[in-house]
Amino acid sequence: MTDHASADWLATVRGRIGYAADRLLFYATGGAAFTRINFSQSYSDIFGGPLLGTPLTAFSASSTRTGYAVGAGVEYAFAGNWSARGDYLFAGGFGEVGGSYLAVAGTGNADVHSASVKLDVQMVRLGLNYRFY
Repeated sequence: MTDHASADWLATVRGRIGYAADRLLFYATGGAAFTRINFSQSYSDIFGGPLLGTPLTAFSASSTRTGYAVGAGVEYAFAGNWSARGDYLFAGGFGEVGGSYLAVAGTGNADVHSASVKLDVQMVRLGLNYRFY
């Protein structure tokens, strides 16, 4: 059995609230997250020889999902309009993507296989900002 899962993209829409201390800003962030999850599973069984075994059976599912994103970080204004930041962001709550499929053996026996995947994303990000004002 071979499983493969991937996310094509991840987008967030978040607000940010924080506490400023001189040139430092400590902040928390949260909002909605969106992603497209792809999942596939292939199964083959050669028990009983190639004529009696289960030929390659494949299943795949894709779904665009909505979840949540939360995180925290710090930003430092180091020169004029320039600042640098670092933060941690967690995105999850996308639910499971998967389903069931039928694998039929050369003997005529059949089994229902169920497969699913759940996605959680953890990111550490660094950034450099310039404010045009």
